[in-house]
Amino acid sequence: MEELQKIIDLVPLVLEHMKETNKRLAELGQRLNELHPPDPHAESDTFTIMAYARIRHVFPLPLSDAIHLGKVARKLSKEKDLPVSLQPDPRFGQVNVYRREVLEEVFQSEFPFMCKAGKAEQE
Repeated sequence: MEELQKIIDLVPLVLEHMKETNKRLAELGQRLNELHPPDPHAESDTFTIMAYARIRHVFPLPLSDAIHLGKVARKLSKEKDLPVSLQPDPRFGQVNVYRREVLEEVFQSEFPFMCKAGKAEQE
């Protein structure tokens, strides 16, 4: 009986800790949005790999990963007979731009855990 009372006494402390943790998570989420604000073009149908990564909060994305994702997106675009266009980029001269549906599939396959959370946020 004494053990049960100890557990009952701990419940309010655990609840308070959970509330504080949720508050801190909300503050961190707000800070993340301040540091990496949502892309104003998020409703666009086409994105560069880096822009889409930023929107999905898969950022910073190493250049080697961006190159790999670009190759996968280019192959998938070709399979689906979807266009890949070019966009000027100050760092690389030009970068490929892919359709949203292609990037959703590519990012889902490469970052399944992160993209499921992002998809739920958008809905």
